[in-house]
Amino acid sequence: MSRDRCARALALRVGDVLSVGKTRWLVERAHGVTSYVVKQGSKGRKLYSPTVTEIDPQCCIEVREVWPGSGDPMPGVKPAARGCLVGDGSAFAGVARRRGASARLGSSDPFSQAKAERDLLEKEVFAAGDALQVFPRNAMGFTPDTVRATPEWKAANARFQTAFARQRKFNGVFVKRFAKELRDESARRYGRR
Repeated sequence: MSRDRCARALALRVGDVLSVGKTRWLVERAHGVTSYVVKQGSKGRKLYSPTVTEIDPQCCIEVREVWPGSGDPMPGVKPAARGCLVGDGSAFAGVARRRGASARLGSSDPFSQAKAERDLLEKEVFAAGDALQVFPRNAMGFTPDTVRATPEWKAANARFQTAFARQRKFNGVFVKRFAKELRDESARRYGRR
């Protein structure tokens, strides 16, 4: 595999999300070919760096923990994740890359990207909730067991539960990571200082 193709596959921007196995990494900083990621949803603020380890016959990367001050990899620490480029160079085996919602909407600000992602998740939850409202209810407002046993209701309920869980998980990270921006936005909206 050519060095250029490998470099293009790792051209990350702030707000990109790398999925390596079961771990998702959010790109916090990107400086040219150097980028720093954090584990999405983790409470700690450990920094990691994806680096190229092989080019021939395929492009492989490792995600390693780095020293917070210098950004140099910590010696003697095993890689947190590893994946190799396959096919046309658009994805890693075990590493799927996607742009955040605001990248699709043309915004480069991480807060705007996160708000756009929040709005998409909220729309999905409302759509899934509306799909559950079409099922009949009894006099007390509960869905009868006969309706709950149908595959249609089970599918609609699973869709809602999944969408709600994704929104809850996202909001847990969103309000912590963008606490200052949310406070400033609220102050502007309500005329506070």
